[in-house]
Amino acid sequence: MRALIEEPDSGRFRISQEGLPVVDEQLSFISGNSTSFNVFDDHIYVSGLPHTDNNELFNYRIDFDHFKITQSAGSDSQGYQETLIINPIDSLYLESS
Repeated sequence: MRALIEEPDSGRFRISQEGLPVVDEQLSFISGNSTSFNVFDDHIYVSGLPHTDNNELFNYRIDFDHFKITQSAGSDSQGYQETLIINPIDSLYLESS
């Protein structure tokens, strides 16, 4: 897993796990009218990311302390269900470079 987040006038930080390759060609820019980003002091909330076949939407909550990513999937009409939690027991670390 890798996440690179860059802010203006600052360096990047990386979340990585050694030995897992990232295929840059498979990364894509997030765009779309239904996608929204909300940044708070303790987390980021991304909502409305469509699945490639457009049959459901994904929402992500990225908590900073302890670092955790929670994914939920569903639709506005059917509701959402948590489908994935990354780092539920605080075992990942942040790597600064």
